Amino acid sequence: MAPFRCQKCGKSFLTLEKFTIHNYSHTRERPFKCSKTECGKAFVSKYKLMRDPSTFRIGCSLVALLLSSLCSLSFW
Repeated sequence: MAPFRCQKCGKSFLTLEKFTIHNYSHTRERPFKCSKTECGKAFVSKYKLMRDPSTFRIGCSLVALLLSSLCSLSFW
């Protein structure tokens, strides 16, 4: 049995980190904010912040273009 149980919805988690991230879904808190002031995006975990294309200082459309050229699929 998982040691961390949410008191609001009953879900259980194996790690404190996963439990903490889950709790943000109830509070709508987004503590990991993009360092670019014009961006305004915020995320529930550092991982989700780092996987966002805008954190790499290139636009989402450029990332989609690169990915589509690699796998020969069009994202648009």
